[in-house]
This record gives sequence, C-alpha cells and structure tokens, in this order.
Amino acid sequence: MIPNDFIQTLLARVDIVSVVDRYVPLKKAGANFAACCPFHTEKTPSFTVSPSKQFYHCFGCGAHGTAVGFLMEYGGKSFPDAVEELARDAGLDVPRAESTGMATVREQAADLSGVLLEAARFYRAQLKESPRAIDYRRWLQLSLTTRTGRWRLRAWSSRAKAANATTAFAIASCFPFTIPVGG
Repeated sequence: MIPNDFIQTLLARVDIVSVVDRYVPLKKAGANFAACCPFHTEKTPSFTVSPSKQFYHCFGCGAHGTAVGFLMEYGGKSFPDAVEELARDAGLDVPRAESTGMATVREQAADLSGVLLEAARFYRAQLKESPRAIDYRRWLQLSLTTRTGRWRLRAWSSRAKAANATTAFAIASCFPFTIPVGG
C-alpha cells in the first residue's frame, strides 16, 4: 500500500503540464494550457491544464483529474504503475507501507491456497482410481453420446421438413463430415 502523504508530496513535486505535454501537445492559453481533448474527438480545444492548481479538465467530456489520474486514464496504467512512473521522474523512491493485518491476511491466503491445491490434487487422484467414479464417467460419456445422437436426429428431421429436402441433404447439413450423395 502506498501512503497517502507520499502521494500528496509526489503530486506537489510533479509538474502536471510536463506530464500531460509528453502525450498531448499543449499550447499556452492565459494562465493555463489548452489542447484538443485526448479522451474524445473535437475540433476546438476544450481540454485545459492548470499549473497552479495541478489538475486537468475537459469542458467537452468532463474528464478531469491529477497527474496520476491522467496517466491512468490516457496511459492505461494502474494506480501503482502511475505513481511509480511519476516518482521515477521526480527522483523519489515509493515507500511501501504494509499493515501488520495485511501481512497476516496475505500469509493466511497463501497457506489456504496451498491447502486447497493439495486437496484438489488428492480428489483428482481419487476420481481416477475410484470404481464408482470410473463407472460414472463411463455412464456420463455414454449418456452424452446418446443425447448428442438424439439432438442430431431431431435436427435432421426438422431441417428436412423445413427445407423439404432430400434425406441425403438433410443428413449432410446435420453432421460435420461429408456424406457421399448418390450411388
């Protein structure tokens, strides 16, 4: 987890104009900078970047945010990746604060994942060796084959009726393999 005070310090050090200008060419417009919005198509610039307030805003589509938000929206980065990039540009190291509760939860999740994987391996092995499971798999395979055959027969008869077609055409339209027609 990245501490909030570090994010605030980072945003105070980073110049949003230089961050946005890397991706969108900005032009000076009074105290702010303007450009055509990168988030929607437009002919007249409605996208402004305020160096004094350190945020961007588009009056056309309503997009707004800080340098971190811009990298996330325009660059498609995750929050930690955007913070990492800005920190690297500012020459800062990102501190990682992990609460003791989070560390405990992470350890428990890793332990639980291991136990669940071991249980899955055990039951998979049991299914391969158990006579009841083997019989069930055979029954299931036979059942699916029978159901598939019934479906294909129903499809064959309904297509034959709908198309008023010959038997050979109806069969050929139901099965994925070629059936020779004629004698």
